[in-house]
Amino acid sequence: MTGKLSRRSTLANRVNLTLLAWVALGAGAVFAVWATRPLWGSLWHSLGDWWAAVPAVAALAAATALFSLRDRRERADLTPSTEPETLRSLTSRSIALSAVALLTLGLVAATLLLKTSSGPGAAERLDAIKTAATLVAGTGGAAALLLAARRQRSAELTLLHQQRVSQAAEHDAAERRLTELYLKAVEQLGSPHAAVRHGGLYALERVAQDNPHQRQTVVNVICAYLRSPDASPMDGPDRRRLGIKRPGAVSRAVPQERHQEREVRLTAQSILQDHLHVDSDRFWPDIDLDFTGATLIGLDLADCRLQTAKFTDTNLVGDTDFRRAVFAGKVSFTGARFTGRASFNDAHFMDESRFDRSVVHGYTTFTKATFSGRTWFIGATFTKFAWFDQSTFEKGGNFWKVHFKEQLALKEVKFGDDANFAECTFAGSASFTDTEFSGAEFRKSAFMSTATFTNTSFNGYTWFAGAKFLSFTEFSKTRFTVRPEFEDVTFASRRPAELTDYLASPPPA
Repeated sequence: MTGKLSRRSTLANRVNLTLLAWVALGAGAVFAVWATRPLWGSLWHSLGDWWAAVPAVAALAAATALFSLRDRRERADLTPSTEPETLRSLTSRSIALSAVALLTLGLVAATLLLKTSSGPGAAERLDAIKTAATLVAGTGGAAALLLAARRQRSAELTLLHQQRVSQAAEHDAAERRLTELYLKAVEQLGSPHAAVRHGGLYALERVAQDNPHQRQTVVNVICAYLRSPDASPMDGPDRRRLGIKRPGAVSRAVPQERHQEREVRLTAQSILQDHLHVDSDRFWPDIDLDFTGATLIGLDLADCRLQTAKFTDTNLVGDTDFRRAVFAGKVSFTGARFTGRASFNDAHFMDESRFDRSVVHGYTTFTKATFSGRTWFIGATFTKFAWFDQSTFEKGGNFWKVHFKEQLALKEVKFGDDANFAECTFAGSASFTDTEFSGAEFRKSAFMSTATFTNTSFNGYTWFAGAKFLSFTEFSKTRFTVRPEFEDVTFASRRPAELTDYLASPPPA
């Protein structure tokens, strides 16, 4: 940057020398013409001696304008655009040039008045001199007015600069206070005393509420706290309070410090729940959550809106509520463990959602849920009833090797793309009544109880090869737009009559 400024200064100096050379050349030419005027004879006298005043004034005005333009250009080249606006100080050269210009104008005016005065007397000449002096004084007054305007503008710019400096100082002070409060709150979370940790959480909440640009940072800190090892197992009365049943569990008192730590964690969850609820007057939009490996107790994010959410390998203790939740970004429940009920009724997954290897020990409901992105349930286990009634999978769903240990209800479901139920285990009844598939794959799946496909539509390629139907099977009013594949399918007694008739009929047009 210094090199560039030096080069610009050198160039400006060269321009100044060039301009002075041209001025000197012009002045020499004018004086040369003036010195040789007797040679022009009558032509010169016919034009008069006063014609040189007009180009002289024009030349002075042009010189003044050029100097002003050059000064502004130098200032634009040398001053960064981020600096506050200032007035360039008048140089000695500018002052001298202005004085010469005023003096020249006065002399030209006096000469013209003396030459054009009607009378040859001293009174007329004295009046002409007075008039010329008045013109010079008026010009000087205009210059004084211009200088006063410059002083006023300079004072205004100085005041504006002081205000900017004051605002910057206030902003820096506010940032320092915010940083100090934030660091102190984070330090409190590491305190061995539960009351201090509570205070740290509420201090962080206040920081986030008052400073929207710090909200995601505060949420990250709270999530990190919840991801830290939890030494507070749910035993005895606490498990019963949250509706968690464990056969043979022995009720014993939880140590006081573990109980306090659990309360601190519940406070952290409550802060997030309150500010992610869309109807809250303290709603925090566009928040990402990362609960990877965390232990969450009775999590309630019903009617909440999130961006990305990571529940990978998360231990969700007690009942979990995601009803009417909106996940605007990607969601991962890969490897998550639900010890109680899990409700996703009317939830909206706007991007990819993964439930791979997740295990749900309680009832699971996805009634009227909407999956707008790709969805994976690969290797998941549902130990209790699982309901997906009236849900929508806009880009299909992958349920490969999912274990349904009790009833599965997949009624009135719409799959906008292929659905993969290959190698699934349906230990309880499985109902696909009124469901609309695009393409579907049930290869090597085991239906160990009743399987119902009443009024189901298969609008693409369908594979049941190697599937086992070990109980009652219903295919009444089933519609296939493409002949399905039923090679090596096992039925408990015999193939359903409606399916036999369909396979024996000609392929659909």
